[in-house]
Amino acid sequence: MTPQQFQRRFMSCILLAWTLPPVLGLAFILFIHLLTPGQLARILAAPVEPAFILGTLVFALLYFQRFIRPIRDYLAEPGPATGQQALARMRRFPLDFWVVFLIYLLLAPASVMLSAAWYTDYSPAPVDWFRIHLVALIVSIIVGLPIFFRVLDLFGQSLSGLRLERPHVTLRTKVFLIGALVPLLIDTMLVQYYWTRTGFFTVETFFMWLLLEILAIGGSLIFVRSFGQSLAPLQQVVRSGLNPEVPLRITGGHSTDELGVLADDFRVLLEQRRNLERRLAQEKELAQVTLSSIGDGVITTDMEGRVRFLNPIAEYLTGWKAAHARGHSLTEVFSIVNELTRRPAMNPVERCLREGRIVGLANHTILVRTDGHEFAIEDSAAPIRDNDGSVIGVVLVFHDVTKAREMANRLSWQASHDALTSLYNRMAFEERLRQLVRYPEHPTGDDHHTLLYIDLDQFKVVNDIAGHTAGDEMLKQISGLMLHQVRETDMLARLGGDEFGVILTHCDLDHAMRVADGIHQALEDFKFSWDERLFRVGASIGVLEFRPGETSLTDLMSAADLACYSAKHAGRRRTHVYQVDDVHMQRHRNEMDWAARINDAVEEDRLVLYGQRIQRLDDDRVPPGLAFEVLVRMRGDDDTLIAPGVFLPAAERFDLISIVDRWIITRTFSLVAECVADNGADFISHCAINLSGGTLGDETLLPFIQSQLSLHNLPGHLFCFEITETTAISNFQAALRFIRDLKAMGCRFALDDFGSGLSSFSYLKNLPVDYLKIDGTFVRGIASDPVNRTLVGNINDIGHLLGKQTIAEYAEDADTLRELVELGVDFAQGYGIHRPEPLEGLLGCTSK
Repeated sequence: MTPQQFQRRFMSCILLAWTLPPVLGLAFILFIHLLTPGQLARILAAPVEPAFILGTLVFALLYFQRFIRPIRDYLAEPGPATGQQALARMRRFPLDFWVVFLIYLLLAPASVMLSAAWYTDYSPAPVDWFRIHLVALIVSIIVGLPIFFRVLDLFGQSLSGLRLERPHVTLRTKVFLIGALVPLLIDTMLVQYYWTRTGFFTVETFFMWLLLEILAIGGSLIFVRSFGQSLAPLQQVVRSGLNPEVPLRITGGHSTDELGVLADDFRVLLEQRRNLERRLAQEKELAQVTLSSIGDGVITTDMEGRVRFLNPIAEYLTGWKAAHARGHSLTEVFSIVNELTRRPAMNPVERCLREGRIVGLANHTILVRTDGHEFAIEDSAAPIRDNDGSVIGVVLVFHDVTKAREMANRLSWQASHDALTSLYNRMAFEERLRQLVRYPEHPTGDDHHTLLYIDLDQFKVVNDIAGHTAGDEMLKQISGLMLHQVRETDMLARLGGDEFGVILTHCDLDHAMRVADGIHQALEDFKFSWDERLFRVGASIGVLEFRPGETSLTDLMSAADLACYSAKHAGRRRTHVYQVDDVHMQRHRNEMDWAARINDAVEEDRLVLYGQRIQRLDDDRVPPGLAFEVLVRMRGDDDTLIAPGVFLPAAERFDLISIVDRWIITRTFSLVAECVADNGADFISHCAINLSGGTLGDETLLPFIQSQLSLHNLPGHLFCFEITETTAISNFQAALRFIRDLKAMGCRFALDDFGSGLSSFSYLKNLPVDYLKIDGTFVRGIASDPVNRTLVGNINDIGHLLGKQTIAEYAEDADTLRELVELGVDFAQGYGIHRPEPLEGLLGCTSK
């Protein structure tokens, strides 16, 4: 019996014991014509009688709640402690029941009589009080006796597993009640019937009735006493079996020897049973403590899949209490679904019972608690077998893996997605592309897919003006715009920076071009607002169609990048379809080849430094120190020298120029340090080193130069760094900050190719440079071209006016040098003065 069943049946009995007496009592009152139906109706309509009936009913329900909790505790967790409390409460029940019940039936007549006197024209006589109490006595026996026996049976069913130390108590109570109350009921009903029919009731009749009841009660007590004596040997045996120190005394009509032998045998059996029950109780308690202490949820079921036990972890995860879940189907208590489909998951217990082996849950299983909270779980169900090997139930063990699964899902998502835009990342994109390149998705081999390589135009402007936070926000919004242009079966990924890729599966070029046009139109309509500024960006898109097995992933990505570069080279905001024989792509491919060769040259130390003298024009004497510009060449695989105009554009295109510049600085500082160590610091007056625009934007360049100066113990004034006018203007703030920081170390600066820019003079006032290198296109031919001569003169005059010294490039012959001297130019450089030679030789020859 479950705790819920006991509580429901017990309270039903109490409810009947307090609701049936008013019904039967009032019916008897009408039967004996004590009150008329009209008087009885007015009594029930008045507040006293209904209030009395309802109040006593509520009191009884509340009072007898005290008998429920100990029995429920024992049924929920059977054990010695809960069993003793349940037995104590059961022994207390007969006295409490009859006392409260009889008090209720003694007070009930008074409520009826008082209501009749107050609310009707009826005036009760003393004999009426006696008659209504006889009615109460009849009702108490008719209702109370069977209900009392029913409750005792209910206790017996609930506590069948407990041993009664005094088994005769319950029997004596039942014998007494039957022997005393049944005759009392019969006599009282006969007297009441006789009185009702004849209206005659004398004092002799009353005393005769009273004598009969006393004889019935006395005879019942005598019988109970005799019955108790017959049970005494059994009681003593039980007590002595429970406590061996209690002496056994047996009296009666049996032989003392026979009863002694019987008692000894019974005592041994009871002792063995007691020891066995104690061991079983200890093992059961140990098993329950073990199951309650482990960190996994445990549920056991019977052969029908009904729950028998839940440990505390299982109670928490399912939301069911063990007492409530006992007897319910496992599918009610253990509600599991698939986290992907949200459909009910397979019941592992049913499969375990069917197959007779250990089974586990399917992946992605979610346990739904009664309050709706969900847990990701892993479990296994194992059959429970008896000594014969027969399956008698199943034990289900499961544990919460919610955090572990969330972490695994998060790591898996992070491994394949871009953190900023939530799009797929490059690794996931290339893996998908690798699958499509290797294996056809249809056995017919008719698969064809299209790849889009997207590079945003003018995105760097947003980062430079509004900051990287604004740039990140723009990328997220642009990602959303592009997602609307592709199908759910397509894959859009952020490949890095402002580059994106799209894989259009089973898509021809016509559809791919429509997708590209849609992206162009979306970006054309898109206006990004940040700090009250509006920004617009476009995209250059390379399109490439491919089929599985025809190319490799590396070649595919390279071709897509070439197509994107061609689109950008054609004027930006363009789409270019890859063609194998495309001239622009071949040029770009050659530049990519040069990029690889430059990397190899740096790694293999195949860059060569050259030097070209710079001559002072206003003094014919030997200069106090060597002035020269450092130039770079690259040695090819066949030891031929490659001019800088061939490989440096590729280095700038593929962001390798910073590596080249750092190599030049490192090697130059090392050679200058050797020369200074041999000839003194005054031997070199001016060492010019060119810096590209890409290197100028490198924030680590300044500390790198500072560390090189410190490493070689060189003064900064020996070096003059040259940057082109175009680089200085396009990166004005960075150039200004860089120049100021290096000048603080003693270094000097020259503005190279001056005159080729459109805003030279307006920016010149704000750049703290030391030299202006006049662009060689103006210097060449000044002896014969009056326009170039005038331009060189004007640049020279403005430079001197601003406190700058001037250096003329491309001084190729004596006539050009003569014109430069007449114009007052300070320095000249060119083949007319010195042809470039290896820097080591230049420094070594001079030192001799």
